[in-house]
Amino acid sequence: MLKTEIALRVRPRAYIVGAIAVALVTINTTFIAMFTDAGQLWTWPISGLWMQMYFYWPLFAFLWPFILSAVAAILRSRNFLNSWELAIVVCMLWVTWLIPSWFGALSLFCGPASGMAVGDERWIEAVRPVNVIYGPSFDDLTLWKGLFIGGSPVPWNEWFGFIIFNTIWVIVSMYGFMALIANLLRKQWIEIEALPFPNALPLIYMIKSSCGEENKPKLFNKWLCLGFLITVIQLSPLWLPGLDPAVFPVTVTDVLGPDLSPLGLVPYFIPMVFNFEIHWISMGLFIPVRMLLSFVISWFIAFWILPIVWTTIGVWDVYKGGLKWNEWVWTPGGWGAWGPVSSRWAEDFGAIYGLPGLGIMLAVLIIPLFKFRGTIKIVLSSIWKKYPDFEKDEPISLRLTWLLLIVMFVIWLILTVWAGGPVLAKAVVPFTIFYGFLNLILIGGISIARAYADYGRCLCPYNDGMIIWTNHVWGHWYLTETWSPWYGGDDPVAYTRALIFGPWEEPYGYSSNSHLGPSMGIYSLLESYKVAHEVGVHPKYIFKAYWIAIPISVILTFVFALQFSYMFGLQAKAAHFNITGWPAVGTSSWPVTGAYSEVNKYAIPQAWKGPTIGSIISLMVGFIIGVVLYYLSIKYPSWPINPVSMAIALAYSSPHWFTPLLMAFIIKYLVIHIGGLKLFEEKVQPFAVGSLVAAGFLYLLTGYATAYRAIVGIG
Repeated sequence: MLKTEIALRVRPRAYIVGAIAVALVTINTTFIAMFTDAGQLWTWPISGLWMQMYFYWPLFAFLWPFILSAVAAILRSRNFLNSWELAIVVCMLWVTWLIPSWFGALSLFCGPASGMAVGDERWIEAVRPVNVIYGPSFDDLTLWKGLFIGGSPVPWNEWFGFIIFNTIWVIVSMYGFMALIANLLRKQWIEIEALPFPNALPLIYMIKSSCGEENKPKLFNKWLCLGFLITVIQLSPLWLPGLDPAVFPVTVTDVLGPDLSPLGLVPYFIPMVFNFEIHWISMGLFIPVRMLLSFVISWFIAFWILPIVWTTIGVWDVYKGGLKWNEWVWTPGGWGAWGPVSSRWAEDFGAIYGLPGLGIMLAVLIIPLFKFRGTIKIVLSSIWKKYPDFEKDEPISLRLTWLLLIVMFVIWLILTVWAGGPVLAKAVVPFTIFYGFLNLILIGGISIARAYADYGRCLCPYNDGMIIWTNHVWGHWYLTETWSPWYGGDDPVAYTRALIFGPWEEPYGYSSNSHLGPSMGIYSLLESYKVAHEVGVHPKYIFKAYWIAIPISVILTFVFALQFSYMFGLQAKAAHFNITGWPAVGTSSWPVTGAYSEVNKYAIPQAWKGPTIGSIISLMVGFIIGVVLYYLSIKYPSWPINPVSMAIALAYSSPHWFTPLLMAFIIKYLVIHIGGLKLFEEKVQPFAVGSLVAAGFLYLLTGYATAYRAIVGIG
């Protein structure tokens, strides 16, 4: 049931304010993304793109909601927004944070731009049959010229097909279809299992502090200001170079703390990085204490104790040093680069522990289907039967949810197969089953959303070996096996087309970012439902707001990406922006770099010949471990290791989270045991919120600084 005793009124102004806020934030984010590294929103000295992904969460997660809450608090006496309305507006921003960036819809624009910039004939021939969804005619270079040099009006008529197709594709696939899956999971995850959703807690704090019962809002207090100030000071080595590296030279990269991993102090591969960023610690403070302890124990066992065991018994090679802590997570082959034994382990286990971690998470997803089978039965049978009492708190009826789910999946499939042409047209069934359901929906969507539900964004689902392993499997299989429905033959253009539209690149053009596309389509809406549940808002209001916010953000992202590009020029970006590199991964990186030669050099030698016995066993062992840990956690409340925590440690995290979450556990445990929950809520919680808001502010500040330098011609 909804947690409210007093029903508030939701006025149309909530949706109007939300729509305006989404539009402003989308335009702002798109502008910054046009000038920063690979379409991101900061210029901190961070070495790798995947690392950068996990340094920008606080901007989207907490800065904009805080600004909205501050406005609501200031205008409270005028009844600008009540708590229900503020929750709706905040959630409209919450579900659109990903869209105006490379990991949202911007990649679909950068891909064709990169392809045309290089002019590789194989790329052009591969996508010529669907030229309309890539932009102006490939044969009229004058229409593309302004895109790169700027100072030209946008030829909107030539980009109309691109905007229409990609808008429909993104809305239907990554947000529409996935939102309906979120609807089906809502009651079980939020009301029955009552998952914590840690990142919802700061939002709830902001909303209640701005629109509480007291006459004076609690949003502004000394503890929040202190958290903001200390974070600004502590992070100065990272954000000052972002303002101007010529004035503030880079002194540290990636993390604030020593990385001893390259030194090879011990002959075991143990990622020895000790970083203490306050905003990461603050994010960890919203995770339940038991979950923090469980993660710390699981990580310590997996990466500090077991490496000694594996090396001693000869299943890992002796580690001789040389690798930074963030270089072990990329691919099965890359991770085991220091020896043949480790390389074989990586193939069988999905990098380090990717497959066992995935097995544990699958157990976490499957067991509740039996434990709560009564609820599951109702959800499934709602296709032909109505349950008024059960559905009264649902966003829309379950029958309508199922109907829309089917319709959107069919549209998604039709659009993708049409874009992929013959390569996918002859592979509809395996594409739907193996890639659509298993990889995008289950592994890339639901399982990662489940991880987020327990740990918020204190994890790294990309380079865990799990997502990379699935891409490795389908990516190599469909390209190089003659019996594969995606086999490209010996034609370079066919190979190129397969690389662009096939499972490797995640149709159409989402690269290996399925973990962010579908999982955030599911998770961001579920997290919004969690906020609504705690504030007392019926989820139907959130669902309505979702469908107002998503189209606005998607359309404006494409429109303003084009406008800013033709105004300033893509090639006028900062010097470090590589238009033929990461921005092109989704749709043109391989062909741009010489598709056929690269396929022969890289894909064919690593072709996946089917699952190894070791990979099957490691997945099954992980599943069994998940089942055992699940029941131990239920039967013995004091049992220290939660199955989700173990899965997070093995397959959904990276070393730079260990120390911050360890510190978060120590701080939260001591505060609650010394001063009680009241001390945490009144002092520590606002401090943590201030810290997260500060990080977002600093990203915004350096993003604008980078845009300014690019516009005026400073490198």
